[in-house]
This record gives sequence, C-alpha cells and structure tokens, in this order.
Amino acid sequence: MKNWIDETGREIPENRITKLEKKKEKVSSKIVKEALSANKMLESIKSYVLDKSAEIFETAIAEKDVKKDNHKGNFTWYNFDRSIKIEVNISEPVKFEDELIFAAKSKLFDFLKEKTETVEQFVRDIIIDAFETKNGQLDVKRIISLTKYRDRVNDNRFHEACDLIMQAQRRPSTKKYFKIYVRDEEGEYNHIELNISAI
Repeated sequence: MKNWIDETGREIPENRITKLEKKKEKVSSKIVKEALSANKMLESIKSYVLDKSAEIFETAIAEKDVKKDNHKGNFTWYNFDRSIKIEVNISEPVKFEDELIFAAKSKLFDFLKEKTETVEQFVRDIIIDAFETKNGQLDVKRIISLTKYRDRVNDNRFHEACDLIMQAQRRPSTKKYFKIYVRDEEGEYNHIELNISAI
C-alpha cells in the first residue's frame, strides 16, 4: 500500500485517504498540466507576434526610407485586405522614488500654507488633488501634470517641487502587449481574447 505525503511532510496510509481527496488530487494535477501547456502556448504566441511585428515594422520603415529615432515601439499593422489588425504596445510605467516625492509634496504644501491669500484656486485644487491616493497609491499622471504649471507660478518652492517630481521619476521596466483583431461582416474589428480571465 502506497503512502501519501501531506503538506507537513507526514506519510498518510492510502487507506486513510478519502474518495474526495483522491478525486481532487487527480483532477487538480490534470488542471495544472493543461494550464502549464496553455501557458507555454501563449508565451510562444506572444513571442511570435512580437518578433514578426518587429520584422514588419523594420520592413515598413525601410520601404518608406524614414528613421525610427524616438519611436517608442507602439505599432499597428494590417493584412492586405485589412481584415486582420495587429496592435503592439509598449508600456513603460513610471514609478516614483518615495523620498523625492515626499520632499516635493512638502514644498508644495508649505507653498500653499504660506500663500493662502495669493494662490489661485485652480492651482490649490490641482496640487491637493494630485496627492490624493487611490487604494493607497499616488496617481502618477496627476503628479507629473503639476510640472506643466511651472512657468505659470512665480515661486521658488513650486519650481523646486517640480524639479523634484522630474528627478523622482523612474521607469524600472518595459512591458510589451499585443492585440489581434479580425474584422466581421459589418466592418467591426473584434478582439481575439487571449486573457483567460476575460474569456
């Protein structure tokens, strides 16, 4: 009789294993096997789409004799009759260095405190709104948007805070995404969903 090993490493005689436990063991093993196979296939598809899209992009700019300088990688292309559309997107999420953003926030709020009478309401609102958190996270775009008011606000602390916001920005990772669409009879492009949670 074969013993089973539980999560603590103890050996459990097979005759003490219930019918339900045996069924869960068998089914869960099969699910994992199928999931790993599907994951490997999706990784292969992703690699193929990104590699081939890169080839298409290189060929396109070569034919048009243009430079790809400053191109961030976002690219949409079609087959000959435009019944298939492929989109490739590059995401470089911005992260902040905490100590620099804290310093920027401190300068901005000191600025508001001392300029109570003279700061225009729109400036006050955008500063306060920018540092509101959602689910404990700062809104990166709102904070960065403060820097576009740098030349409109005549105060050294505001300028220093804007400089700190720029210095605090980091792009630690680059992610590549793609979407594949097929045009239907009505001319609408329908997304082929490859995200298992959305199927």
